[in-house]
Amino acid sequence: MYFDARAAKLLPPGEHMVIDGCPGLRLVATQTGKTWTYRYKDAANRMKQVRIGQWPVMPAHVAATDWQALRDQREAGAGCTVQGPAPGCQGRNARGLHRA
Repeated sequence: MYFDARAAKLLPPGEHMVIDGCPGLRLVATQTGKTWTYRYKDAANRMKQVRIGQWPVMPAHVAATDWQALRDQREAGAGCTVQGPAPGCQGRNARGLHRA
């Protein structure tokens, strides 16, 4: 996986950056920030998109780890979902990936 933080910082709103070595993982820039997303096709061949987290709060290696977990869920036949942290909890251990 290759991620250029300098290029990500300069990414203009409305654009996206694909991450080499992680098919479907992209960093999407908006007016308010940048979000890690996973794009994939479901069983009916429809494009789906799941938000993983905000950059730079979530670094690239964590986004890649979560992307791999979501990809494994999809390949196992389950839908991809990301559950946010529980109320009052912070950090990576508070966030869990679940099957739909």
